[in-house]
Amino acid sequence: MLSFSALSVVATLAFSAFTSAMPLDPTSAVSTVGNLLPVPALPVGVPALKRDTPRSVAAIVADVTVQVTPYVEQLKYINKQNATLEVIEPVVTNIKGVFASAVVEVQGLMGLSADVILAPVTGTVAVTVAELAQIIAGLLTLVFEVVGVVLGVVDSSILSCVTYLLVSLAELVGCLVCAIVMLVDGILANLVATIVPLIGAIIPIILQLNVLIVIKIFGIAL
Repeated sequence: MLSFSALSVVATLAFSAFTSAMPLDPTSAVSTVGNLLPVPALPVGVPALKRDTPRSVAAIVADVTVQVTPYVEQLKYINKQNATLEVIEPVVTNIKGVFASAVVEVQGLMGLSADVILAPVTGTVAVTVAELAQIIAGLLTLVFEVVGVVLGVVDSSILSCVTYLLVSLAELVGCLVCAIVMLVDGILANLVATIVPLIGAIIPIILQLNVLIVIKIFGIAL
């Protein structure tokens, strides 16, 4: 469990990152790479839809994974020939919109009972720290691995612009993780410590982007 002072630092970073990384262009309706079918844009920068029954953390993260996977698949088709800012930016903007909505939804769980917060994706038994860590680590790996792919193929002439764009995405990912950690702190011990061994493969990408909020949350050595 993070100390109170560490949580305060991370929360400050998260607030700053969230406000600066929020998608600003709600008009990016579709994004297409090569001959892929266009994927409709999700609402950008708007709160999650209200539900009769609040979704649990695990359900929210699992749904984010489902929503961003088509966009991630598009980015996997990026190559040196089509790796332009015009192709990459709309896809990344759509992914950011999914994460922004998820952050708001997780924050909306503050003050609710542990039964709601830790409800499983399926079944009736509360999610364990190992299960939630696996779901979160899977999402982190999905996103940061494709970020690494994009960084590896873009031309040096646009690398700084693309890097800036991907950093803003990574900051929103960190905001979601921070919101989850702060939400479950005190009711689900050792979540961060359980996630860290599962994300070893993407730590070099996190360090390459120098995403401070993610680095601070997971205590990654610089």
